[in-house]
Amino acid sequence: MKLPFLRGAWLTALALTAAPTLAEPSYHLANTLTVGGEGSWDYAAFDSTSGRLFVTRVGGVQVIDSTSGATLGSVPATAGTRIHGISLAPDLGLGLTGEGNDGTVAVFDIKSLEVKRRLMLGHSIDSVAYDPASHRAFAFASDDGLVFAIDPANGIVLGQIPLEGGAEGAAADGTGRLFVNLSDKAEIAVIETASLRVSARWPLGEGCEDPTPLTLDGTRTHLFSACRSGIAVMLDARSGKRLASVPIGKGADAAVFDGGAGLAFVACYDGTLTAIQPKGDKAAVIQTIKTQPGARIVTLDTATHRLFIPVADLGPMLPKTPSAPGRPAIVPDTFRILTIEP
Repeated sequence: MKLPFLRGAWLTALALTAAPTLAEPSYHLANTLTVGGEGSWDYAAFDSTSGRLFVTRVGGVQVIDSTSGATLGSVPATAGTRIHGISLAPDLGLGLTGEGNDGTVAVFDIKSLEVKRRLMLGHSIDSVAYDPASHRAFAFASDDGLVFAIDPANGIVLGQIPLEGGAEGAAADGTGRLFVNLSDKAEIAVIETASLRVSARWPLGEGCEDPTPLTLDGTRTHLFSACRSGIAVMLDARSGKRLASVPIGKGADAAVFDGGAGLAFVACYDGTLTAIQPKGDKAAVIQTIKTQPGARIVTLDTATHRLFIPVADLGPMLPKTPSAPGRPAIVPDTFRILTIEP
């Protein structure tokens, strides 16, 4: 994903498993896990079976104990590559990464972290998503308006789908549809994961500029598209009708839905985490949690309702290069994980 001076994001998370309904929420910063190391970060994912966090960083995926903050291992990238995308396929025991300018997707074993295979796609891959209905993964070459369909179990590229727009966040509904934000078009593309075709394009409407993260509620009826212009749009996931919009922070970059809490969460670069509650065809902001500037990524443990947000201290702006926009330096050894709890 692309911020004005920082390329990064997540992968949108989807919580379809029901859990006990929470009382009136009052989310707060419960813990800070000190991790350290150098460099930036991008998408994150949570493995509920092992309680491990997977955070994409320069040189690989850092695997972190979500209780202690200890680094448990890593999924290595090819030399010098910054990993952007991460997606887990727990039913296959596999994970996938998007390796940015290296133009590859790596398939790894979730338990051992061993890289099983690397698929050379020839395009810069930003985000990756997994569809449990088809057991297929999808790798998004945002700059080129393409998505590659992959059989992760066998390491086969099944085809590519033109999107005619810059793909960002994606969410699968578990029935064979994959929804994708097209940031430069302010639209959502609907991909049929079996036939590998785009069956619909839904406009997000007034006030939405640069939609980036996307998440879907546990009943598969509401989509939440967060726009970096400062609003989140709720759509009917069956028809694409825009139902409501609510204010959020600036620089939205990741979103998750907690089915047990009945809440969507949007993390923004300005240091806010917005909790949104759907109410029929309406939506309301029920809490805005202060995080820290640059804390633009969020992932979720659906069992405990804990939210995990990577962040680090930001230094002076670095100069632009032909391959990267200007961005702030990351202060070494300040990388950490904020744990937000109800």
